[in-house]
Amino acid sequence: MVDTIMARRFRQFKYRCHQHYKNETDKVKARENPIEEVNIDDWKLLCDHFDSVQFKKRSDINVDNRSQVLYPHTTGAKSLSQRIFELNEKEKTANSEQTNDGVEPSNGEQQNDS
Repeated sequence: MVDTIMARRFRQFKYRCHQHYKNETDKVKARENPIEEVNIDDWKLLCDHFDSVQFKKRSDINVDNRSQVLYPHTTGAKSLSQRIFELNEKEKTANSEQTNDGVEPSNGEQQNDS
């Protein structure tokens, strides 16, 4: 649980850093103007990372991938297939309760349709 929270916070921090860097039109000025939480030496390392070919390539790929998503995932932390499975299970349970209150009839209680 703590690991998940810390990972999310770190991603948010990296996002804020990158947004701060991108919003500055002059990259030299951006390197000299870090966000409050980062000292100047660490900020320069981050700027080098944001300027790297590898980062830009990955960023472009991700932008392209996000643009191809037709239907955004809005079911929360669970995958769509897990939600469908749970809905099907809930439906099966509801149908079972409607037909025989969830109790299987014994051999003597079964009705003959003849």
